[in-house]
Amino acid sequence: TCYPVDRKFTWRQTSPIKQSRIDYFLVSEDIFSLMEYTKIIPGYRTDHSAIVFSFSASPANRGKGYWKFNSQLLRDSNYIDIVKTCIRDTLSEYYSVGNIDDCLHVELLCNDQVFFEILKMKIRSVSITYSIRKSRDEKEKTLKLENDRQILENQMNLNPTEFIQASLNQKKGELENRRQDIVEGLLLRSRANWHENGERCSEYFCKLEKKSSINKTISELINEKGNHISEQSKILFEQEQYYRKLYSSNHLCVDNDFFFQHDVKLSDEQKNSLEGNLSFKECGESLKLMKNGKSLWL
Repeated sequence: TCYPVDRKFTWRQTSPIKQSRIDYFLVSEDIFSLMEYTKIIPGYRTDHSAIVFSFSASPANRGKGYWKFNSQLLRDSNYIDIVKTCIRDTLSEYYSVGNIDDCLHVELLCNDQVFFEILKMKIRSVSITYSIRKSRDEKEKTLKLENDRQILENQMNLNPTEFIQASLNQKKGELENRRQDIVEGLLLRSRANWHENGERCSEYFCKLEKKSSINKTISELINEKGNHISEQSKILFEQEQYYRKLYSSNHLCVDNDFFFQHDVKLSDEQKNSLEGNLSFKECGESLKLMKNGKSLWL
């Protein structure tokens, strides 16, 4: 509520005198945070006053954000070939001795952990490049299909034939398949916990994606002094100061040694089970416990 205490009214009756606030705007919390001002102005040839509500577009400039692997790429044979080539090239670059065809039993110029991190970095790089190029190509193909469909519909309106009708149905089918891929992307980005196969309610998932984006954006803050801050530069500054203070090192003062006294220790069996490298069986069991649509290590 903008004016919960002020005595301001939007409707008046002269005889007898009555006043009421029966005119108002109902807005969501997200739009309310973008409000610049609101006021009541006199109406014209009516007993109601006009309400002026002004708000600005979202001042938050969205950046690139965090990259997340799109599991739909695993269905793309071209992408799989690119990743395999990337793995072979990286292995050849850091190969030292051993049979290079048996990648599990070769010696590298660096330790396994460093090689694994480098490999993840390179796979991530080629995945981002391929995703951008594929997205651009898909948009161009979709735009061409929409233009072809519009041309066929115009021809169908002027001179309908069975050939034009068949071509139009073919273009509609191709567009439907492409839109289905878009809906699957919405499901992934909206983080929907469930959906039914064949469900067409793409608007619901669009709203989920929008809600997720809004929740990640801070449009207004209240600092320690109680002041409301809406400028993005000041919000970023307050965030920086908050986390700088949160993670700053402080000297730990302990009056006695009780803080460091503890008798909880691992048994010999527990220590032996935690030693050594991870086995393929353990990695496989860990993979099976992961949910579908989740990326591993990337």
